[in-house]
Amino acid sequence: MGWLLYQKSLVNPDSSANNSYLEYVKKDFQGQGHSLLKISVDNSHRLLTKVGRVLVPGMFRTYAEVGDWLNPLMLLNVVLGGLLVWGYVLLARSSCDAYVWMLPFYMALIWVMPYGAGTRFMIPVLPVILLSLQRLLVDKTWKKKLLLILLILHMAVTIGRISSEYPQELVRARDWPVMDEMALRINEIDTQTRWACVGMDSDWVAMLCLAADRPFGEWERRKHANPDYIIVLHTNAQSPDGYQLIAEVGDYHLMRVNDLVN
Repeated sequence: MGWLLYQKSLVNPDSSANNSYLEYVKKDFQGQGHSLLKISVDNSHRLLTKVGRVLVPGMFRTYAEVGDWLNPLMLLNVVLGGLLVWGYVLLARSSCDAYVWMLPFYMALIWVMPYGAGTRFMIPVLPVILLSLQRLLVDKTWKKKLLLILLILHMAVTIGRISSEYPQELVRARDWPVMDEMALRINEIDTQTRWACVGMDSDWVAMLCLAADRPFGEWERRKHANPDYIIVLHTNAQSPDGYQLIAEVGDYHLMRVNDLVN
């Protein structure tokens, strides 16, 4: 609780893109319109997915849709979650380490997290998770071979991932000045309205959110009403009808709906 209150005190109240952890949780429980039981089940689904993604080599980018408990990935995640709980009980009974006993409280904090955060928040407690699973195999002669195989597979996946992502990371680094310039232009034009992005990869949308310190979203015309302002990557998408160009930054067109021009 002390950490939550401290984190809340660090949030910039003037920023539209930032909220404290407590505010995120509060808004999620108030805004979903679901029963507490459904929210609890969905959050359990997310937590088990995180466990599988961090433990199984190659599963770090795989997940089942929330609520899809019959997905083969979820069947594996449920088994791993059960083994983790069993191993943790054995580990906790034989250890008085504060790091070990912190795990249930930390997992509860992740459990109420109202948004997908990948596996980044599992990394701080990964040693305890691995020790819990190792505790189940303490008397098995093939334990070392299994752990060695898992280590080799994780290293192979990591090397492959870095090799495939490195070119894209170079492109992201090259585009940061464009994102910074576009953020300045957007904030000069309008500081209140949420802009929608057309033809932009989600990673570049996230970069723009960081550069402008405000939220942006991808526009799907079938799901969302026409926004007042849009950002179009014109090399990947055509400018939609009903909008007028108001600025151009690199390959990006900043556009405003015609009704707002006057």
